[in-house]
Amino acid sequence: MKLFKEWSFFEKTLLFGSIIITCIVGIIFKSDLLTIYCSIVGNITVLLLAKGKKLGQVFERQII
Repeated sequence: MKLFKEWSFFEKTLLFGSIIITCIVGIIFKSDLLTIYCSIVGNITVLLLAKGKKLGQVFERQII
């Protein structure tokens, strides 16, 4: 994908690993889907904003 073209292997692993861990923890603790969804969007937002991407601001507005 064009979005992940300039990302390092570590950053990709951090993003997908945090999404997988969030889903697993959400299933273990029987969280509702809205909580899991907000956590995943939060993970994506933090990484995008840390990289200085404008798309991170779009995700940030979705949370608020």
